Amino acid sequence: ARRTMMASVAGKQMPLLRSSASLIGAGVRRGGRVVYASPCAALRNDSFQDTSPRPGRRAVSTLILLRHGQSMWNGSNARFTGWCDIPLTVRGRVEAVAAGQLLRGRGFKASSVCVAFASELQRSHETCELALASMAGHEQETWSSERIRRDWRLNERHYGCVQGRFKNDPQLAEKYGSDTLMEWRRSMHGKPPPMDKSHEYYLPPPAPLTESLADCQTRVLSCFEDTIAPALFDEEGLPIPPDDRTIIVVAHSNTIRSLIAYFDDVPEDLVTEIYVPN
Repeated sequence: ARRTMMASVAGKQMPLLRSSASLIGAGVRRGGRVVYASPCAALRNDSFQDTSPRPGRRAVSTLILLRHGQSMWNGSNARFTGWCDIPLTVRGRVEAVAAGQLLRGRGFKASSVCVAFASELQRSHETCELALASMAGHEQETWSSERIRRDWRLNERHYGCVQGRFKNDPQLAEKYGSDTLMEWRRSMHGKPPPMDKSHEYYLPPPAPLTESLADCQTRVLSCFEDTIAPALFDEEGLPIPPDDRTIIVVAHSNTIRSLIAYFDDVPEDLVTEIYVPN
């Protein structure tokens, strides 16, 4: 069960956190490990690489990062979804269940999950519920939706004026250029022009008007420092001691990309190569 998923960075496989690493930030000084589970890879049963700790190493808290399953705006005709509250497809629900089965098969049962975090968007929350129920297997009494804590700071990165538009829209490419669109999507600091209140998908604050990945990372790390790290290491009253807790975060491509970049000190020129599939 001591395994972790690998992320694709610059065409190479790299661990999100090496087994000897610690979570640094938010005053955290105790050991931790990250497991990344991909819903679509769960269907192939190839989501983990063994990084078993050295013999005699003490137990550590475990943070599982899981992207939501396929939504109605993912796939071959994808849109800039951002903060639009788009539901899962049937395939996305199957992926969420498969991710939970894979985690259970690797020793992560629902009963070991003290807290699960999800964004305010339904595709994240539904994936979280389905994965936890699947991790419980026939022991459905071992999980409860009351363990899920929702936080808007885990919402997907906001795409400004292009939010809701098709990513392959030729009018966008003609207006802004393909290279600019790719920079907005993949780089750390590129961002689309902001939307205004007349935009079809405008939302009031705390929704931003546009974001770069760096902007998204700032609010995600704020959530990590305020709520996730304390649940991992400090919060009292949870059923499992801090040194052996499992916490799940079910979020979105760019919120997880920003966490990967932070945890693993990924250089900015390689951030464009971090891919988090559904």
